[in-house]
Amino acid sequence: MKFAFDLDDVLCNLSPQLIAFYNKTFGANIVRDNITNYSLSKQFKISPEDAIERTFQFYKSDYFHSASPVAGAQKAIDQLAKKHDLIVITSRPSFLDEKTHIWIENYFPKKFVKIIHTNQFSKEGSDMTKGDYCREEGVKALVDDALENILDSINDVENLLLMDAPWNRNGELPEKVKRVYNWGEIADFLSKINE
Repeated sequence: MKFAFDLDDVLCNLSPQLIAFYNKTFGANIVRDNITNYSLSKQFKISPEDAIERTFQFYKSDYFHSASPVAGAQKAIDQLAKKHDLIVITSRPSFLDEKTHIWIENYFPKKFVKIIHTNQFSKEGSDMTKGDYCREEGVKALVDDALENILDSINDVENLLLMDAPWNRNGELPEKVKRVYNWGEIADFLSKINE
């Protein structure tokens, strides 16, 4: 069976690094629990172009390169990879492909059969969504922290897990979507899925 995972804030604990970078670089005082919108431009009240530019600055920083895995992810992925084909579908731009592969191989060596960049956070953008890639890849489950990606995949993926984060707590979830709070819950749920 094939399962898909978002990278940032599902496998890679990136938001603390982004917040530290943003606070230091732009003199802000952002706290993770106060981030209530997945869209950086809406959250920080800047243009989409400025949000992309600031994100690109972050990608070049030491903050970006020093992110560690989300607690419990390595153990869970190690167990899941023994029985399933695992893929990463990340919104990162494709110019980060090499750095992304290096990070994944450093923390999750030989666990993922494919890594896909959607270019969502890119100047070029992409016509394909995570839902499109999930359908194309035939995945049975998607784990993501962006509610918009989960909702985009609702007709294409049987099992949708939303990793809890302050930016995805607005409103009720569709019945098909399960909110999860840690990798123990994710591993438990995915290990019970039958072919």
